[in-house]
Amino acid sequence: MKKAEKKRFIRDITRNLKNEMLKKIDKIPENWNGIELRIYLVEMAKDFLVFSSSRTSNKRLLRSVKNSIIINGL
Repeated sequence: MKKAEKKRFIRDITRNLKNEMLKKIDKIPENWNGIELRIYLVEMAKDFLVFSSSRTSNKRLLRSVKNSIIINGL
């Protein structure tokens, strides 16, 4: 994937995640602060972007991606 395609992909995915979270804003407890919201964001991202996708259920692929993240300092 070229650099421009990667940027577009990241923008699209983060926009979609943001929109999904904003749809549920009325259900988020009033007493939550930045810490709870960060935890919620991480959990939503896992479900929305990674684990709900059948393409990433492949353990070998997931392990390879995690290894690349470590090797490339991402």
